[in-house]
Amino acid sequence: MSNKSSKRTAYIGGGNDGSVFKLFEQKGFTMVDEQKKAEFLVWTGGCDINPRMYGQKSIDSKPYYNDTRDQREMQEWANRPKSQKTIGICRGFQMLNIMHGGQLYQDCNNHRSGDHDITYYPTRGKTTRHRTNSVHHQMIIPGMGVRVVGRAEEATYVVNSQGIKRPIETEFLDPEIAWFERNGYGVQFHPEWSESSAKIFWHGMKEWYSSRYGESLL
Repeated sequence: MSNKSSKRTAYIGGGNDGSVFKLFEQKGFTMVDEQKKAEFLVWTGGCDINPRMYGQKSIDSKPYYNDTRDQREMQEWANRPKSQKTIGICRGFQMLNIMHGGQLYQDCNNHRSGDHDITYYPTRGKTTRHRTNSVHHQMIIPGMGVRVVGRAEEATYVVNSQGIKRPIETEFLDPEIAWFERNGYGVQFHPEWSESSAKIFWHGMKEWYSSRYGESLL
C-alpha cells in the first residue's frame, strides 16, 4: 500500500453500512466522522428514493420511502466542499444521477435478485465483461454530464412515470457504472457483497480517478 493511498479519507453519508466501511478500509481509506474532513463522500444502498425528488409521482400502490434520508443526502450534496468526490452505490448511484438532473424508471424487470453480466467500456483498450450482483428494480435515466461506462443487457421493459410498461430502448440499456461531471463515480450493484463486484468497482473507480484527476488512486 502506497503512502498516498493510505491518506485517502472517506465519510459514509446517508446510511450507516458497516460492510461499506470495511470495503474502503481494506483499500487503505481512513473513515472520518465529519463530511468536511473527507476527500470522498460515500452514499450507500437503501430503500427507494421518493419520486418527488425527480419530479414524478409514485406508481407504487404501497410505497415506502425514507424522506429523512433523501433530505439529508440533498443537504450533504449542497454542503460538499468543491473538491470533494462523491461515490454512489446502488441507491447512492441513483441519488448522484438525480443530483445531476436525471430521473429514474420506477420499475424494470430482470434485476431484482441474483447476478448478471455487465459490459465495461474503458477509456482505452477493449471492452470487458464482468459478473456483478443485481438487487434493484429501478434504473437511472442519465442526467446531464453523466457518462455511462458499464451496462447490463438484462431488462426487457421499463415502467414510465404513468405506470406504463414499454420495451427499453437499445441506447439506454441498463446503466450499471457511470462517471458524473461534478466529481462523482457510481455503480448500481453492491461491491461490498462479492469479490467479483468489488473487483470491477475498484477497477472502474481507479480509471475514473486517473482520467479525471491525473493521478493514481490506489
